[in-house]
Amino acid sequence: MRKEDPDGCRPCSWNLIGTYGNEGWDKVTGKCTCKALVMEEQCDHCLQEHYGPSVDDPNGCKTCDCDPGGAYDNHCDSAEGMCRCRPNYIGRKMDIAGHASINIQLK
Repeated sequence: MRKEDPDGCRPCSWNLIGTYGNEGWDKVTGKCTCKALVMEEQCDHCLQEHYGPSVDDPNGCKTCDCDPGGAYDNHCDSAEGMCRCRPNYIGRKMDIAGHASINIQLK
């Protein structure tokens, strides 16, 4: 509720996928409590190195889990989770050697 608003209240604008439904919001400021791996004022973006967001995930987002051998780092596309790959690697996590790669086994 705000005195600047002629009607006294504003509609909630947070993303229900990134929150715990209609629970956990501050009635004075209107800010909501985001799930653990979700950020931004409206709870609509995943933390770095995570993607999603998902209503079914209790933490809100999934970890990128990029393969350290096939991916440059653990950053991925925020919607689909596609990792940034090194040459000749494929797959969402870049954990599959492509056709031009040499597969080296450690003994």
